[in-house]
Amino acid sequence: MKPLLAKITLLVLLISSCDTPELESTDYLNTSEEKLINSQSYYSFSKQILNALAKGVFDRPAPYTCRDVDAIKIVYKTENYDGKEIVTSGVLLLPKIQGTLSLLSFHHGELLKTANAPSESTTGSKDLIYAALIASTGLAVLVPDYIGYGNSSLHWHPFEHKATLAKNSYDMYLASKEYLIQQRIKTNSKLYLTGFSEGGIATLALQRFLEEQTKINVTKTIVGNGAFAKVIWAKQLLSGSQNPEKIRYFARMVHSYNKIYPELNRPWNYYFNDAFMDLESNIDHLMELPQMVDDPKTLFTPSFIKGVLNETDTAFLDVLMENQIEGWPAEASIHFYRGSEDKIWNSTQIRLAAQTIENKGGTVKQKVLVGEDHESMTAPFVEHVLKHIYFE
Repeated sequence: MKPLLAKITLLVLLISSCDTPELESTDYLNTSEEKLINSQSYYSFSKQILNALAKGVFDRPAPYTCRDVDAIKIVYKTENYDGKEIVTSGVLLLPKIQGTLSLLSFHHGELLKTANAPSESTTGSKDLIYAALIASTGLAVLVPDYIGYGNSSLHWHPFEHKATLAKNSYDMYLASKEYLIQQRIKTNSKLYLTGFSEGGIATLALQRFLEEQTKINVTKTIVGNGAFAKVIWAKQLLSGSQNPEKIRYFARMVHSYNKIYPELNRPWNYYFNDAFMDLESNIDHLMELPQMVDDPKTLFTPSFIKGVLNETDTAFLDVLMENQIEGWPAEASIHFYRGSEDKIWNSTQIRLAAQTIENKGGTVKQKVLVGEDHESMTAPFVEHVLKHIYFE
């Protein structure tokens, strides 16, 4: 895989101002909810740079025509984990093309810095770059910031909270549709969903939400690995030495659920040993744990570990179950991808999630990206997303 950093630096050249295309629309919203607050021009990605970037990112020459892409910041209403209405944001990417547009909802992975949110980075975050590449082929791409980023950066991000991720992404869809209708930009009935890591949870949660609670049809879902089977993952993680990044991710998840759920709401020292009491204030922004912890016993208390492994901590395990992917008779096909060298998510996460959906009657397929780890799999994953949209 070619170095990504060199490719990303090309995007500094992309920022300029453009007009948003206006097309005749026969589109409509199938809900009376109004979510859009305002919109503003954000970026313009040039087709020349996007084409050069595509040639550098993808392993093989891409059979796609890259077009100029306008990025519009969408500011909209959504609900926080406590049910209170707040204002948040995302980016709507529109290719310069005539005709109707298919839609794709793109859900980014974990963010440690608010400055890396899609609508905040001055040169475009990595996730926004890949979303722009997809948009340049002829799709309208929706990229929610998530609560805690962009216009909601003064709020705390409810990390790995399935219900909030689904509702926030749905509200971004509604707000974007309002904008498209206002601007008379025509869309067709196709809606693709994609995402990875934390965005993998958002993607599958959104699909289920749309299929069970709305009349919106999902065309196809392409999802990268994530914490789909959280109970099994937690037990495996707490059973012995692990990759430090995996432990850090779980520690942030523990903090998140302890803050969201009243039935938990425990003191920090219930979960973490005394040497790590100062982590509570910055666990959401740590790149790595101090001392490069690779043994969960170093970080977590014996009573917490025992409660999970022996299944006596039913309150915590119930929360994990609520936020993992359970089976439902998915109407749209789901295509799972995992990097073979991913040290955070193993094959169990996809296998169990796929199995539980398939057992309910859903159509699922699984693919391993050989030689790719948690970071490097992103580019080939995006390449597969495009293949599913145009060729499969």
